[in-house]
Amino acid sequence: MDRATVIPRSPLKIILSLLALLIAAPLAYGLWQSLPGFGQLFGGFANDIPWLSHWVVDHPQQIWLFLRVALVANLIGLCIWLFIRARWAAILLSFATAFTWLALLGLLVVLYLPVFTIAV
Repeated sequence: MDRATVIPRSPLKIILSLLALLIAAPLAYGLWQSLPGFGQLFGGFANDIPWLSHWVVDHPQQIWLFLRVALVANLIGLCIWLFIRARWAAILLSFATAFTWLALLGLLVVLYLPVFTIAV
């Protein structure tokens, strides 16, 4: 197969990529909005919370910037993949989507880690 061969796009992949982005965006915004609530919750734990959880709660604007960068990278990867029909564009979209979801998963783990460590 020639490297310059055009790869056909699957309508299913287009729909799933759009859905992944449309689900990740409100989830990221909701997590960011819930950071002050976690700050109040962690206030009762004294100094027993991990430093990363403490940093996330104390720096919500930096977290929102990081989440926006992840979402924009995903959107750019999707647009490039839609307009440029090349294998590298599909790989870029896959990496951008994985980065976005791993960032959201990491934020969830960091926020709920103190709850699980104190419960044990």
